Parts: sequence; structure tokens; C-alpha cells
Amino acid sequence: MDPLTQGLLGAVTAQLGFRQRIGSASATWLAAGAAMAADLDIFAGAVLRLVGDRGGGSALWRYHRGISHSLFVAPLIALLVAVPWWLWRRRKARDGPPAPSLGLLVACLALAALSHVFLDWCTSYGTQVLAPFSDRRFALDAIAIIDIIFTPILLATVLACWVVRRRGGGRSGRATVVIASVGLALSMGYIAGGLVLRARAVRRAREFARTQSSARILDVQAYPYLGTVLLWRATVQFEDGWLAARIRPMGGAAIRSNAVAKVDNVFVRRARRLEQVQTYAWFANGQLRAQYRTDGPRHVVELHDMRYAPSPDSLESLWPVRVTFSGDGHVIGIERLRSPQRRKPFGQFVTDVWREITSP
Repeated sequence: MDPLTQGLLGAVTAQLGFRQRIGSASATWLAAGAAMAADLDIFAGAVLRLVGDRGGGSALWRYHRGISHSLFVAPLIALLVAVPWWLWRRRKARDGPPAPSLGLLVACLALAALSHVFLDWCTSYGTQVLAPFSDRRFALDAIAIIDIIFTPILLATVLACWVVRRRGGGRSGRATVVIASVGLALSMGYIAGGLVLRARAVRRAREFARTQSSARILDVQAYPYLGTVLLWRATVQFEDGWLAARIRPMGGAAIRSNAVAKVDNVFVRRARRLEQVQTYAWFANGQLRAQYRTDGPRHVVELHDMRYAPSPDSLESLWPVRVTFSGDGHVIGIERLRSPQRRKPFGQFVTDVWREITSP
């Protein structure tokens, strides 16, 4: 998920008895930092380009949510954050309070770092939780990478702990543990609710698809639309085509959808065999739709990651890849495209999500 939400969840885990025993507000900030640290891998592309790696353009696919998001690396992240701060505190302990237990601090930050892995696993983006032993991308499809309900739950929990601590002084420890536990339970309940709604969305999508085509259904998926689990994007793959649908699993709201025939020709097959496109297909967990057109003498293949789109029922992708062939069949260009929808101001994004939730 977004770094703010990751940091807030890390800060909440620190309130589960760790911050109270460590006795320093720094524990909350360190836990938030440890929870966000894994996302430093977004700079992999810039680093690779600096050293002359031409593959740096696809680094976000290859390396983001990779080794830094592994279950096996989270404890190492905790150590890298905890040890320097603990050594600094121990040096200052001569003139102030003693440094907290290093083991307790590492445990606090390890839980925060693991919360990052867990939260990203709950989204649809795909996370290599078993790296470096496996490059499989795990995705629970239970919550969107940005959620306008989930994040405020965590923010309210952290703020409530801060207010109680400010007003209660030394007697606030037990109260903040209770508040953090309730906030964590609510946030986990929201994710569990997302799983229930996903199952409903898949079921409704499958039933709807059967009314739209007699072709055999190969696959049905449902992804929480950016912003909330109250609105879902479903994709149905038939033998001969694709269908994308907007579904509200709560209530009997109408399903809005778009469909398109599958495209398969020599240029689509050649594009799919390219290394960069294979990386893209791996990143998209196989949810790749191809379209083909000619541009004068050129042949153009565009491939779309069907998990993410500008609107729930759109057949386009937020980040398609275009492969251009010359008239004689040579590859003359591979480029990543970006949907204009990705540049929306946050206020407009929230307004659009709310409109999608409330519209018929």
C-alpha cells in the first residue's frame, strides 16, 4: 500500500506494549520507519540507470515488492533500523535514561517490518514474500493499494493513542494498548470484509458473464477498485474474449461492463515472447490482454495489465506496454505508456471514487 498507510500500521503495532515498555516516543517513529523501509526499492530503476543498465526502465516491475518485501528480510530491516538508534541511546545513557533492551526494540521493529509484507500481500499488486527462494508474486486481492477508509482507521488509532498519552501521563500505558488493539482489530476486520466482498464480486461476475456470452469461461478475477472495498473491478477471460465489469457486491446495483474479442496473430505472439513483455506478464500475474492495430506500414501491439484500469469497467490499463514492429517485422520500439488518470489530484481521485460508489 501507500507509504503513509504502511507507516501508520507500523506505528500502531508499536503501541501494542512495545512503546510503553521502551519508554520513548522514538519507538513509534522507528516502527513507522521500519514499516516504510521496504519501499525504498522504488529507487532501483534510478540506480540501475546510473550504472548503465538498460533494463532499468522495467525495474519497478522486477524489483519493487521483491527481496525487500520478503518475510526473510523483514528481521534484517528491523536490525538495520534498531541497532544504530540503540547504540546512540546507549552512548547518551550516561547523562539520561538507560537505553531500552535491544531485543525488545528489534522485536518491535520486526513486527512493524512484517506488517508491511502482510499489508502488501493483501493487495492485488503482487508481493514476492518468499524471495529470494521464489519469485512468485502473492496477492490476496482483499484491499486496494490506496484505501480512503482503511487509512483513516489507522490514523485515528495513532492520534487517539497520542491524545490519551498527552492527557494521562504515566497512567496511559494500558489505555493506549487497548486503543491500539481495537484499532488493529478494526483494520484487520476491514481486510477480512474485503475478502468476503471479493468472493461475492467473483460470484456476481461469473453469473453476469454467463448472460453475456456462451463462450467457455477460462478465468474470473475481482480486484478492489482504487479507494475502497465497496467497489470492485472484475475481469472475465473467455476462450474468445475479455470482459471488464464494475461491481458493487453489497446490494443489487446494476453491473456496468465492456467486452472485447481476443486478438491473436503473429505480431501479438512475437510481442509476448520479448523479454520485457514476459517480465510485464509476470508482474501482471498473467492478467495480460493484447490488442493490435496498424499505423501506416507499422504493426502496433499494446498489452494491458487487466488488474488496474482508469475506471472499474475499462478495458484499458493504467500502465500498458506498446510494442511497435516495422513493416518487415522487426521490433523498432518498446515503450511503457501511462494513463492520464494516474495524474489526477488526490481530491479529484476521492471525488471520483465516491461517485463510483454511489452511482447506480
